Amino acid sequence: MICLIIAILIALPMAAGTITTSTCTTFGGTQTQTDPSSASVQCSDWPRQDIAAANGTVSIGLLSGLVSVWSNDDASATVTESFTESFTELTTLTWNISVSLDGPWAYVLLDLGPLQESYEEYTTQGSGEWAFDQVLPAGDYTFSAVASVSDEGSAVFSADPPPVPEPSTFLLILTGLALIVIAIRRKGDSL
Repeated sequence: MICLIIAILIALPMAAGTITTSTCTTFGGTQTQTDPSSASVQCSDWPRQDIAAANGTVSIGLLSGLVSVWSNDDASATVTESFTESFTELTTLTWNISVSLDGPWAYVLLDLGPLQESYEEYTTQGSGEWAFDQVLPAGDYTFSAVASVSDEGSAVFSADPPPVPEPSTFLLILTGLALIVIAIRRKGDSL
């Protein structure tokens, strides 16, 4: 019985993966870095005095990034990132969102499963902090974010719900319960 429970827990993926990509472009060229957890690039074109930087960090339950550009011409910076997660039952996530935009060409798009939120400077949903609940039925979800800025400005964002217990936590709880049941049965057999 215990082996069956352990096999089921191992077979059910609770968290599938993460990816982040940072890209910056100036007249002097483009640089891109992709990594499962963190990516950071910076470009500069000193004759034109263009500077672009992009930094992103992602983990299960967290999306965060920073892009910034100062340009006399046509520089840009972008961060894209995502993580996937599976829920085996109805789950409520409380998202804590923080966005700080500066400049007319700064933009952040958060795709939080079935909910999309976009943030642009000089709109009703520009810079600020928000918290909201999201109820998700059992299933697989991809949560992603894109931040971009061109010519001049910056965009900083973070989105994180409270952590969902990891599979190892569930396994530890079930193992403890199984040991208690075994101890009770053995004690009952020895009477």
